[in-house]
Amino acid sequence: MKKTFPVLALAIFSTMLGMGILAPVMPLFVTDMGASGIWLGLIGGGYHVSRAVLMPFIGRWSDRTGRKLILGTGLFLYAGISLLYIFADNLPGLLVVRLLHGFVNGMIIPIARAWVGDITPIGEEGRWQGYFNAAFFSGSAVGPILGGLLMDVFNTDIAFATMGGFNLVAFLAVTIFLREQQKPTNVQKPSASFRVLGGNPLFWGLFLQRTGLELCYATFVFFLPVFANDQLGLSASVIGILLGVTLMLTSCLQLVTGRLADRYDQRKLIIIGSIISFTIVCFISHSPNVTVLALLIIVRSLGSAISLPSSSAITVLLGRRFGMGSVISLLGLATSIGMGLGPIIAGLIYDYLGGISSVFYYAGGMGIISLLPFAILYRKDQLQADNVTLERASSESTE
Repeated sequence: MKKTFPVLALAIFSTMLGMGILAPVMPLFVTDMGASGIWLGLIGGGYHVSRAVLMPFIGRWSDRTGRKLILGTGLFLYAGISLLYIFADNLPGLLVVRLLHGFVNGMIIPIARAWVGDITPIGEEGRWQGYFNAAFFSGSAVGPILGGLLMDVFNTDIAFATMGGFNLVAFLAVTIFLREQQKPTNVQKPSASFRVLGGNPLFWGLFLQRTGLELCYATFVFFLPVFANDQLGLSASVIGILLGVTLMLTSCLQLVTGRLADRYDQRKLIIIGSIISFTIVCFISHSPNVTVLALLIIVRSLGSAISLPSSSAITVLLGRRFGMGSVISLLGLATSIGMGLGPIIAGLIYDYLGGISSVFYYAGGMGIISLLPFAILYRKDQLQADNVTLERASSESTE
């Protein structure tokens, strides 16, 4: 674990750093091309739509054949595709590059998370998923700061090239230092069929919660620079720093909240943290200045830090029951659906249903709605698990 995890953390950090670099750059880059709200939505969400196409199959494949080749190939292609942004000089061309980039991302994030799940000690799911999420959000945090500075000091081409360079370093680290892991011993039913997994209520509860979470997050991240630039007059550098500092806060807090997920009711932590996060998003457009905006985003980050390790820990527990790669990739599909549809629908709302305020109301409201089926279906799965335990105990006592 101690030798493998740092390399996986580097791969995740580099990938999320690249995505983070795009956070302040892409909305302004697209706006400079004369994009309408729907084009903003398509380019913001298209990345995640194409990501959704590959993930369910790539995760199941990695359960059967191994993780290293898929992860290394994804990092190498990600680095190369990053350079294609430099040559995308119109909206259709940019959309094609985004679709390719999202497709390749499906070979990295879920595979790395599945690998961490494979090697996580039983009873420490929250702790190690918290560490994983710390690497994830650290890259997301540094990326916007770096991207905003590169755009203001140099230009977008330098930002895109930097993104590719970091992923090339991660590819070399995975290729040189990682060995394919042995078959994990803590998985009860590796690579169960999609039909079997689909019959589990906890999976569907988590799937719907994850969809709402990512729909809210993607809309928030992609339209925040538009609001901050148009309404508050903030530059790309300031927007990048604002996003970066608050994401770094989320990252650091998960080093603590990850341990809480191993000790307290994970369902309650997810619900409490999510309600805080989603409610704050609804009020983002009411920020009169950068100070209030920063405070709101910090509170939103706190809510996310409370909920995310518990969600990731439950994912690992499901992975041990049904196959780590299959579960994480299918829940990654929920992520892609939310992050794909979120900005696209938000773009339509921005153009036709009330502008930027309605976009944030929609994002926060959809997140809150997604918590209800999660709470119900999680409870249903717990009841089923209790019944199985009772049946086993009864059978043993009879014998």
